Amino acid sequence: MSTPLVTVVTPTFNMANWLPTCIESIFSQDYPRLEYIVVDGGSTDNTVEVLRGYGNKLRFLSEKDKG
Repeated sequence: MSTPLVTVVTPTFNMANWLPTCIESIFSQDYPRLEYIVVDGGSTDNTVEVLRGYGNKLRFLSEKDKG
């Protein structure tokens, strides 16, 4: 039996200063099949640049939401 895929989703908005700590915490988990998605509500700080810095280690979506 194969290990099930676990998906972790982090919502964020203008949290670029704290986002790396959160991301590194997720990546430090000892689980072989982990998918990580960050959903950003259209941040106006450098959140998107932080997320791009992780390359293909995570997926993210950034777009303005309705609050």
